Amino acid sequence: MDTGDRYNLGTVLGKAGRLAEAARHLREAGDLEPGRAETFYNHGVCLCRLHQFRQAIAAFRGALRARPDYVKARYNLGVALMESGRYEEAAAAFREAVERQPEYARALYNLGKAYAALGRERDAIGSFREAARLPPGHAAACAALGAILYRHGKLEDAAEEFRRAVRLRPRDARGYNGMGAALFGLGRLAEAEEAFRAAARFFPGGACANFNLGLCLLLRKDREGVSRQLTVLSALDPVLASRYETLIRSRPGMVPSRPSDLSRHGA
Repeated sequence: MDTGDRYNLGTVLGKAGRLAEAARHLREAGDLEPGRAETFYNHGVCLCRLHQFRQAIAAFRGALRARPDYVKARYNLGVALMESGRYEEAAAAFREAVERQPEYARALYNLGKAYAALGRERDAIGSFREAARLPPGHAAACAALGAILYRHGKLEDAAEEFRRAVRLRPRDARGYNGMGAALFGLGRLAEAEEAFRAAARFFPGGACANFNLGLCLLLRKDREGVSRQLTVLSALDPVLASRYETLIRSRPGMVPSRPSDLSRHGA
């Protein structure tokens, strides 16, 4: 079997989900023809899907040696580095991808994630905002930006970012849950309840959204709704159910009313 045959077979096997076989054929093709960037790239993709990130990093670097302007290889190098916990190197790879392709929204988004992992929240906000504003929009970047703004108490801005996220991805339960948390903190309980209901509808198994919905029902003294939410939470998360039951038995003033109190159950 010549190099081209090995490359073609490895590519087909990869698309068919036979990743270990694909990786073997692509590795052999790369050994025989080290100047073909696509071989190293496809090998790296298979290795990433196999969660073999150290080997994937080497494969993507091989692709970049063969073709330094290969932006997708640089982006995926960043992904493999990030999955390996090497956030500084990942950020550098994503930055280089964006320098070569400024409107690469996924690279900007992942650059933001790398910055966030490094504790560089200001840089993370900038990257998420850039990704979110590129047409047609990037839902995950909007949600990530909303989560940071929420943590910093910028609730109006956070609610708007989560709203953008669910416009772009209408079945995004986490986006609705984050929007509800921000609206809850603003005291806009009817809107918060609507958002939490949407989150619970799109992800019925989400204990956090159901807990937050339960808080809204508790505050407006909907006894039937409160009882129903306690039953739901008991099935989903006994710890949250116990906390909710404690709130039911407490004075109304014990119900969380500030965004920080919702931080574990919000965005």
